[in-house]
Amino acid sequence: MRYHARFVTCFAMFALLLICAHTWGQGSVYEVPLEPMAEEQESFEVFADEALAEDSLFGPTIDITAEGFVSNLPPTAWSAGVDFVAFQPSVDYVDFSENGDDVFFVSPRLFVGWENESGFGIRSRLWGFEAEGRIDSVNSGGFSTLRGFDFRGAQTGDSTGTEPFELRAGSLDLDFYKRFGEGNTSLTLGAALKSAALQYERVTTSEHTIAGLGAGVFSDLRQLLYQNDRSEIALVGSGRVSYVVGESRFESTETSFNVNPSFISPVIQEQSNTLIEKQDARMTVSEAALGLEWKRDLGWSVLTLRGQYETQFWNTDVGNDLSFNGGVVRAGLSW
Repeated sequence: MRYHARFVTCFAMFALLLICAHTWGQGSVYEVPLEPMAEEQESFEVFADEALAEDSLFGPTIDITAEGFVSNLPPTAWSAGVDFVAFQPSVDYVDFSENGDDVFFVSPRLFVGWENESGFGIRSRLWGFEAEGRIDSVNSGGFSTLRGFDFRGAQTGDSTGTEPFELRAGSLDLDFYKRFGEGNTSLTLGAALKSAALQYERVTTSEHTIAGLGAGVFSDLRQLLYQNDRSEIALVGSGRVSYVVGESRFESTETSFNVNPSFISPVIQEQSNTLIEKQDARMTVSEAALGLEWKRDLGWSVLTLRGQYETQFWNTDVGNDLSFNGGVVRAGLSW
């Protein structure tokens, strides 16, 4: 239940951000000086084109994109970068820990995208995750109810009966979206194709892999808080839900020992039997994030740094529920 509280809290914060954005969007946190209009009253579109045409590195530049969103930073089309993701995984609401302390695993998430002047864009994200720990094999009651995680905190064969355990997850998203703007607020709505895979492995006994393809929807919100000629600070939030259909593959190994009696010397024979089970599987992946973003005009590109709290929930119909909670630091460039 602890994870549900985290997930609901993050979505509540995202909803609050939407409400605040609607309220703050009515005003302005900055002013862009405009030249007086000529007597013939030139249209706003002509004025915007002239402002964008100014070749000034340090002077204010007006970027009129996404149907009304105004930015002093130069317009960009391409973007790329990396997210440094520090997550604490949980399986069936049991967190990975070491001697009772939270343990986080860091992994990279790459992204690249392109957006036109009207706010239509396409982007892709690639992420892989791996964690190692130990589980209590005595109290687990089977592979589907893992319990008692202790990251490298116990030895195999002790009184708790722990054994090595590995967790792997990965996803590839291809997003298609439209970005809308009103005042200081930018809202992105889109649909996505998703490939996702999960793997639980008890190093000595079994391995369970769930992989598939699917689709989903998402939204991103950016509320401008501060702006000068070359920098911006904004509050950012996002939410995403994807549905994946694929296959579940469960492989287990059982080892038995047979004693071949002999009058001279008994012979002990080790025999291993491998069982493989396959079936259709479905998985729902939900994500929510909230944080702060800083952008800086470098002249030849725009630097983006972002810090956010992110939570994910991977729910399957054939295995363990998996969750991730932690922080994400982004470094990217736009040009």
